[in-house]
Amino acid sequence: MISARDFIKKYETQVDQEVTDILQDISEELSSSGSASGEWEVRHIPMSLAALTAQLVSNELEKMGWECNYEVRELSEAIEFNVYLSVRNLV
Repeated sequence: MISARDFIKKYETQVDQEVTDILQDISEELSSSGSASGEWEVRHIPMSLAALTAQLVSNELEKMGWECNYEVRELSEAIEFNVYLSVRNLV
C-alpha cells in the first residue's frame, strides 16, 4: 500500500506546477487591483492534493504580506481563492 508521503512525492512536480500557475494568475490581479479572488480550475493534480496545493499557495502569499483564504470545491474540481492586503503586518 502506498503511503500518503509517497503519494505526495509521486505528484510533487505537478503540485509545484499548479502552485506556480496559480501564483502567476493571482500576481497579475494583485498588481493591478491590490486584491484577487476567483476560482482556479485544478489542471495538473488529482483533487486529493488540492488542499495541499491551496495551502502552499497561501503560505507563499503570506510570506509576501498578503492574506489568503481558500476553499476546495470538490464538485467543480476547483479551488476558490480570496487574496487581500494583510494590514496586521503593516501596522
